[in-house]
Amino acid sequence: MAKLPPQKHDELKEAFVIFDRNNDNKVDMKELATIMRSIGFSPTQADLQAITQECGNRLLDVNECEGIFAGERPHRKRKRTFGTPSGFSIKMVVVS
Repeated sequence: MAKLPPQKHDELKEAFVIFDRNNDNKVDMKELATIMRSIGFSPTQADLQAITQECGNRLLDVNECEGIFAGERPHRKRKRTFGTPSGFSIKMVVVS
C-alpha cells in the first residue's frame, strides 16, 4: 500500500480524530472533504463527486482515507490529480 509522507500521515490522523464528530472511527463524505481542506488539499466538487462514485456514499475509516489520499485503489482505471499543497501530489482514478 502506498503511504502518505510522514507529515501528511500525522496530519490526516490528527484531523480524522477532530472531525470524526460521533467518535465511531469513521467519517462520511462531508467530513472527508473537511479533513482534506484542513490538511491543505483543495478538492473541487468534481473531485469529491468522483470519490463518492468510487467509494459509494458510505463511512470511511482512517486507513481508507489514507488510501484515497495516497492513490491506492486497485480497481481504478484512470488516475486523476486534484488540488494539493505544493510538493505533494494526490492521484485518484475516476471509474467511468
